[in-house]
Amino acid sequence: MSDKTNQHTHYYKWLIVVSSFFMQFIGWGTNVTFGIFLIPVSLEFSLSRTAISGAYTFGTILRGVLNLFAGKMNDRYGPRVLVIVFGSFIGIGYLLLSQMGALWQLYIFYGVFVSMGMSVTFVPLATTVATWFRVKRGMATAIFLSGASLGGLILAPLTSRLITAYGWRNSYVFIGIISLVIVLFWGLFLKRGPQYTDATIVSAVTSSQDDSSRERGISLKTVVWTEHFWVLCAIMFCSFFCHFTVLVHVVSHSIDLELPARSAATILATCTGMAIPGRVLIGAAADRIGNRQVLMICFGILALDFLWLLQARGFWPLFVFAVVFGLAASVSVVLSSPIVAEMYGLGAHGAILGAVMVSGTTGGAVGPLLAGYIFDTTGDYRVVIAICSSLCVTAMVLTMLLDRRRMRKKNHTAEQ
Repeated sequence: MSDKTNQHTHYYKWLIVVSSFFMQFIGWGTNVTFGIFLIPVSLEFSLSRTAISGAYTFGTILRGVLNLFAGKMNDRYGPRVLVIVFGSFIGIGYLLLSQMGALWQLYIFYGVFVSMGMSVTFVPLATTVATWFRVKRGMATAIFLSGASLGGLILAPLTSRLITAYGWRNSYVFIGIISLVIVLFWGLFLKRGPQYTDATIVSAVTSSQDDSSRERGISLKTVVWTEHFWVLCAIMFCSFFCHFTVLVHVVSHSIDLELPARSAATILATCTGMAIPGRVLIGAAADRIGNRQVLMICFGILALDFLWLLQARGFWPLFVFAVVFGLAASVSVVLSSPIVAEMYGLGAHGAILGAVMVSGTTGGAVGPLLAGYIFDTTGDYRVVIAICSSLCVTAMVLTMLLDRRRMRKKNHTAEQ
C-alpha cells in the first residue's frame, strides 16, 4: 500500500506541475499581450502611453497586494477553489475589455478584474509545487513557470495577427474565452502536497536539526524583522522593474525604431519564448551551484544586455537583445519560491512569498509607468534603458549582500 501511495505521489506531483504550467500559460501569457494592445488602443481613444501604462501600473500594484492575501489563503485553504474562483476573473476581465469605451474602464477591467485573477497564478502555484518537491524543487518551479514563456511565445504573435485581421475588440474576446476554459479545467487538479505537513517534512529531511527546523518554516511576523528579508525584497523590486518595463514597452520601442508591427511582436515573442529554455537552465543551475550564484550571474548578463539595447538598431540587434533577455530575465521569478523555501521553510511559504512579491510587483508597477512618462517627456527610451541597466547592477550587488546577511543570521541563530 505504501509503494502504491508513493507511486501515486510521484506521478501526481508532475500533474501538479503540468496544471500550474497551463495556469501560467494563460495568466501571464495573456498579460504579455498588454504591450501589443497599447498602440491600437491609444490611437482609438487618443490616449498617451503614460495613461495606458498607468492601468498596467495600477493592476500590478493591486496584484502585489493581492499576492499577500492569496499566499495566506493558500496556506490556510489550499489552491483548488482559490485558483478556480479568482482565476476566472482573468477571462471575465478580458471579455469586458472587448466592450471598453473609456479610459476608466481599462483601469477597472484590466487593473482590477484581470489583476485579481492573475494574483492566484503565481504565489499559490509556486507554494503548491514547493509542497510536492523537496529534491529538484528549482527544476520543478522552472518547468511550471515556463508556461508563462510559452504563452507569450504563442499569444504575442497570434494576438498581433488577430488585431490586424479582426480588430483589438475581437482579439480580447478570444483571449477571454480561452482563459476561462483553461482556468476552469486545469484548476481542478490542484491540491497541496504531502510535504505541507510538518511530520512529513521532518521525516524527509535527513541532514541536521537546523535543516529540519528551516524546512518546517518560520512565521511571516518573524521574517519581516530580519534584514535579509528586505534585501530580498529590494532585489525583486529591481528585477521586476526591468522585466515588466520590457514586456510593456519593447513593442512600442521597436516600432519607434521603424520595425513593422509584426516584427515588433516577434521581438516580444522572443523575449518570452527564450525564457522557456532560460527558466529550465536557471532551475537546473540553481539546483547544482546554488540560487544566489545564479542570481548574480543573470543580473550581470542583463546589465550588459541593456547596454547593448542602448545602441541596437534594426531587427537583428533587437533580436539579439531579446534572446539574451529571455534567457536571463526570469531568474528572480524562477528562484523566488526556492529561495523563500530555502531560507524560511514551508510553514508560511505562501505568506512570505506573497510579501516578497509585493515588493516585486511594486517594481513592476513603477517601471512601465515611469518608462511611459519618460518617453512622453523625452521622445525615446534611452534614459529608461540606462536605468534598467543600473538596476541590474544594483540587484547583483544586493544579492552578494543577501548571502552575507544570510550567513550572519545563521551564525547568530546558532549562537543563541
